[in-house]
Amino acid sequence: EEERRTLEATVVTLERRNDELGRDAADLRSEREEFLRAGIEMQHRVAQLREQSAGLQEKLLSEERSNFNLCKEAESRSHAMSRLQERIDLTRSEIACIAREVENA
Repeated sequence: EEERRTLEATVVTLERRNDELGRDAADLRSEREEFLRAGIEMQHRVAQLREQSAGLQEKLLSEERSNFNLCKEAESRSHAMSRLQERIDLTRSEIACIAREVENA
């Protein structure tokens, strides 16, 4: 009789422990699912950021090309302005020479 009561108490204790472990297992499964969802969301976000980064790199490259072209254009204009200034200076010199010749004549 004593042994039966001890066994019944043991069975009750084991059933409670089994229930606790079952709840713990359910909690762990739930946490695992949350982590998996979070991992998938993180992978999706990383993919979005990579795509965004690629777009920004492409835009940067385009801006750098545009900047280079503008610099080349400015350099070309600067050379053209220098040549024009040289011609203006030469024309002024020629006008001054002609003016002196007219005065002397």
